[in-house]
Order: sequence, then C-alpha cells, then structure tokens
Amino acid sequence: YQGTLTYSAGGVVSSSRVLHYGDGRQTYERVELLDGETRLQYRHNDQVVTLWPVTRRALLERRDPVAQFPALPVAASARVLENYELHRLGQERVAGQEAEVLLFKPRDAARFAQRLWAHRDSGLLLRNEVLGPSGEVLESAAFVDLRLGGKAQPELVLKPMKQLEGFRVLRPVVERTQLETEGWVMAKPVPGFQLVSCTRRPLDAAGGDGVPVQQVIQSVFSDGLAQVS
Repeated sequence: YQGTLTYSAGGVVSSSRVLHYGDGRQTYERVELLDGETRLQYRHNDQVVTLWPVTRRALLERRDPVAQFPALPVAASARVLENYELHRLGQERVAGQEAEVLLFKPRDAARFAQRLWAHRDSGLLLRNEVLGPSGEVLESAAFVDLRLGGKAQPELVLKPMKQLEGFRVLRPVVERTQLETEGWVMAKPVPGFQLVSCTRRPLDAAGGDGVPVQQVIQSVFSDGLAQVS
C-alpha cells in the first residue's frame, strides 16, 4: 500500500507519506515526514535507516518489532478482550476504502477507549482514535489517501539505504536488557499490561555534534492494544 498518514495529538497535526511492500517474508517501507525538517526513513525488515538530507545525517539502527500505526501491537491477541469490550459500530469509508468500525471499551479505569477503522478485505488499519472518558478524541491517526496493491519495488527502499556517501553516519548501540538487571522493579504493576521490550539506548541518537549522549533504559508495556513507553 501507499498513501498519506496524518497524526493529531494535543493540538499538533503532522503528516507522512508512506510506501509499504510485503510478501510474507520480506518487508520494505519508506516514510517521508511532510512537516518540519525533511526526514526520510527506510526500513527493510528490522533494519532502519533514517536520513536528514539538509544536515546530511544518517541514523542506522535495528528496530524492535514493537508495532506502530497502521499495525496493531505484536502483543495483540485474544487477551485484549480480557481488558476491553468489543463493539461493532458498522461500516464507513476512510480514504476511499470500505472499513469496519470497531470500538474497544475499557473494562477498568487503567486504559482509554479506542475506535478503529479496519479495511474490510485486508484488515489494514485505516484510522485509529484514542478516546477520553467523555468520548472526546485525545489523539488520532488516519490515512487521508490510500492505494492498495501494485507490484513490489524493493529497490526503491534498498538503494537509498546504501547510498550514504556524504552523510555523517550514526550507529547508536541499543542493547536488550531487563528491568531487574538495571535495578528497577514495578512496585504496582497495572493489570493487563505486560513488558514487551526493554532496552538500554541513547536518549537522542541523532543529536548534534558536541552534545553528550545520555543513556536511558526504555521499557515498553502493552495490554495488546495500548502501549506505554
């Protein structure tokens, strides 16, 4: 698929142009940020190259498979319904595509409701809204245009991933670790949330020259639908 994604939260709206190919074994993706400083991101499976053409910076990293829109979290499974009630709200059109509308209503006060629009044939997530206690939209992500199908062209992703001459290449070290190993423990775990990723990494791997690199421990928890970092 390829199309344009918009994201809105806290009064800030941003958009990206997305190109995605997958054949069941290999995944190729190109994401171009359309707001602010020019940024291009290329991904082949878990290998990610992020380019800032104006400042000639390139960030090479291996991405953990903790999914972001338009994919559901990797931890998503039947256990989602232990924490949410599922309601079918009918059908609507999003970006010219027919979609099934689903509402996940939380069973407790530890999480927010989410409203999802899934492509009727493929299940691709077309739109997602996080809702507040009164039903207000707190944040949203959606395709505003989308084209499905077409012939995969991996070279559109693989070629620019290798053409890094003239770029200052950054290779941040990201190490898997455990909270207990780092001296941390969850004093009061939140029911339904499980640890899906724990790494030691630079806080800002793409920071400017001369800025000390601050190391942090990043833990990502998921209840199968929501994620907390």
